[in-house]
Amino acid sequence: MRGIHGLAVRDRRLLLLGGSGGRGRLHHCRLTEDGVVITGQGELVWPNGDPVRRYSRPIGRGPHLYLRNPRSMRMWYVLSMPE
Repeated sequence: MRGIHGLAVRDRRLLLLGGSGGRGRLHHCRLTEDGVVITGQGELVWPNGDPVRRYSRPIGRGPHLYLRNPRSMRMWYVLSMPE
């Protein structure tokens, strides 16, 4: 998949940010013996419900994906994969 901007990993599950559908698109995936299967998709929104269209470079650490709001370099958000 092209255009992935962020990645979070938990066990055999992946959360990809970006790719087809734009920068705010989320792809839920599962690793299999043969590759990766997309199990769901969604749209990332800020806490106030606005769609995420712009963000600074995301940082993935294990099951967490950290995003920084481009309007305030001190404002960070975290998206965590459920257990």
